[in-house]
Amino acid sequence: MRRKDILVLGIVGSARKEGNCASLLREVLDRLRDGFDTETVFLSDLDIRPCEGCHYCQNNGSCRIDDDMPALSAKLSRAGAVVLATPSYMGGVTSRMRALMERTWPLRKGQMAGKIASYIVTGRRRIGIASAAMAEYFTRLGMIQVPGVLGYAYEPGEIAGDREAVSQALRLARDLRRYLALMEDRRTPTAMHDGRAAPSLDEPSRAAGPEATGAERAAAPPAQGQGAGGPDAPPPAEPSRRLEAPDEETALS
Repeated sequence: MRRKDILVLGIVGSARKEGNCASLLREVLDRLRDGFDTETVFLSDLDIRPCEGCHYCQNNGSCRIDDDMPALSAKLSRAGAVVLATPSYMGGVTSRMRALMERTWPLRKGQMAGKIASYIVTGRRRIGIASAAMAEYFTRLGMIQVPGVLGYAYEPGEIAGDREAVSQALRLARDLRRYLALMEDRRTPTAMHDGRAAPSLDEPSRAAGPEATGAERAAAPPAQGQGAGGPDAPPPAEPSRRLEAPDEETALS
């Protein structure tokens, strides 16, 4: 059954619309279109300026900066699930993504509580604290966190060579579908109400968490449904726009 009233919103912080984090996000949303309304927003298309710390929104309920943030805030408020996708720039999220995170400060008083949230982070080797920064952001908004995706790539298209990241994207799509169904049925697990990370429905505990370094992730055994890939996986000879996702048996090989 298609739940057109539930929006799964993907937000890309990269300037590359065909970049690696955007490719992984597309893999996730493509697998949800049959059941939910999906939308991708590229922050590079919007004028979102940094927060000025003036507290105008606290006293007036709206921001005094005249840009595209009010329209995006409306999408965030409507969404049942939000996936933030960013490359790691100097160990953190991009400046566009950071501006978005800071400008949602007015939504911290319960407006986003109970919504599903996850992340996609890509980088060449050392991803740094990008995933941890987004996890902290979701916690401050009171959102239900689903384990995200870490991908290792540099040039556009190289992410197809990281089979573990592709498998994680498939797992994230499954998790989002199931958690959204739980939310709709009003049967959300009680452990998910306080902004803490929820376990993946396919893997009760992840082998390498969002703060794991590339070495830790490479050393960790692959979880169920995930491939062995990783930071040293070679890029494909001819990267394509559509990633070739491994099936479950292949993913375990």
